[in-house]
Amino acid sequence: PHVKTQSLKSTAHLLNHLLQPDVTHPQGAMHAQGRWNEETMTWHAGTLPRPSIATSPRPQTTSQDLCTFPIQPEQYTQVTKRIMATHQEGIWWHDLFSEITTVASAHAVVEHYVKTQRISASKGIEVQGILDRLFQDPRLQDWFSDRWQLYVERTITLPSGALWRPDRVMTCEDKAVVLDFKLGSPLSSHHKQVRAYMDIVAQLGYAQVEGYLLYLSEERLVEVS
Repeated sequence: PHVKTQSLKSTAHLLNHLLQPDVTHPQGAMHAQGRWNEETMTWHAGTLPRPSIATSPRPQTTSQDLCTFPIQPEQYTQVTKRIMATHQEGIWWHDLFSEITTVASAHAVVEHYVKTQRISASKGIEVQGILDRLFQDPRLQDWFSDRWQLYVERTITLPSGALWRPDRVMTCEDKAVVLDFKLGSPLSSHHKQVRAYMDIVAQLGYAQVEGYLLYLSEERLVEVS
């Protein structure tokens, strides 16, 4: 019987239709309508469409079709350079403070950074001025003294396996002070981060734990409650 085209809803239906016995051919459907080629041992039915090549040019895509740039490409390069420079500055500021154990050692550390070309001579003068102004704060004078046991970027491993590394932890008897350095603008997440450090240090057995953020760009010390 003839199978209607609309009933061919799957590959199985199509094959069933094509391979139905052909009563008009002595060897059945395989040899009907010239579908079987004895030489190549292949069977075919129907035709496939030929590939086509587009005759019209590819539509041009503008930047507006893809995304909207808030700044021009050349400005983007400048912004990227500034971001990278800020990132690098943050790294060497952290390294610098990791080597400054006391107020008295600050000048020698800055000189070393200039001599090793970690920073330029003009940057060294600028950094030394910032440190001189920061160390006028009595709290920083105290923390950067021999009175405290110093732990710089020491990794603290929690029972859960989580790892934390505060910038600077200073301890004296049953008291601990957590100090974190920031180069950018103040964010609420900074306080959350330091509070987490304080909780961890308290678990180490210190009865008094204080936390502070030192914003280098603003030359400002902020207590975390």
